[in-house]
This record gives sequence, structure tokens and C-alpha cells, in this order.
Amino acid sequence: MDLRVSTTAFGVQMVAEALLPAVSEERAQQLTLDDAAEMLALASLTRPGPFTLKALSLGDFWGVKINGRLAAMAGERMKQPGYSELSGVCSHPDFRGGGLGRLLSVFVSNRIMARGEVPYLHAYANNANAIRIVRIHQLPAEVKDERGRRAARRLGGLWGLRLISAPTGGNRRFP
Repeated sequence: MDLRVSTTAFGVQMVAEALLPAVSEERAQQLTLDDAAEMLALASLTRPGPFTLKALSLGDFWGVKINGRLAAMAGERMKQPGYSELSGVCSHPDFRGGGLGRLLSVFVSNRIMARGEVPYLHAYANNANAIRIVRIHQLPAEVKDERGRRAARRLGGLWGLRLISAPTGGNRRFP
């Protein structure tokens, strides 16, 4: 098999370090293969990171529909013993600003924690929206650059942040 690099980018990994606040779950509904076309369209429009329909076979995905349209989604993808990745978090531009990304991020993270696992989230380092949600909603993190130098002030305790460097693929944990 011939493997080639198609894209390289700097990324961050946010790891939950404490319980997250409880959220109302009435708007969140489990997504199924019947929702696959809408999920792929939303991910293609918003580019939350690499997303294919194979993600549906790796974990549950949840969404909020408004007037029959998929307005936002989040789910689980990669799993390692004791950890599960929060993945595919995105909101349609027509519905941004209403807290749907936060709602689904916390909802899915709480489901992961209820199983005794630790949720973590990957994002491109230049994905200001993903990092902004963590900061605005006080899901705190510390951002460091590719050499491990402090690049943002410490915001406090619920989430830790790692910078994943590319193209070398190094992964460092920062307090």
C-alpha cells in the first residue's frame, strides 16, 4: 500500500480534566444512517476536521434539528482504553451563535464520562471557533506553540490542551 500525505496542519488536543456542567438533552437526538447525507453535507460545509460516514460505525452521533434541518452535530470517533474522542462538532452557519455546538459538545462529553471514560477533542490549531467555545464557556485550556512555549494565558481547570505538531506528528502534553 502506497501512503501519501495529503494534508498537514497543526492541531490541538483538548482533554477533559473534570466533570462538565449538566445540560438539557431534550433537543439532542441520536443520528442514524438515515441522517448520513445531511451529516456529510454539514461536515463538508463547516469542515470540523476529517469526517467521513465511516465515523458512524465508530461511535454514536447526536444532532439538533430545527425545522427538519440538521442544525448541529457532535459524536464519538476514536476510542482508546479509558478515552473517547469527541468528534465532528459543527453547527450550520444559519444556526451559529445559539450555543448548539456547546450543547452537543457537553452532552456527548457527559455521555462519555458517564461510562467512566475521559473525553478529548482534536481541532486544527487555527480553528478559532473550537478554541473560542472552550474559552467562552469556561471549559478552560492552555495553548502552547509547536515548541511547547506558552502562547496564551492559563484559563484554569476543566480541559487541558496539547499541541499536535505537523508534519512530524509529534505529540506533547502540556499542564
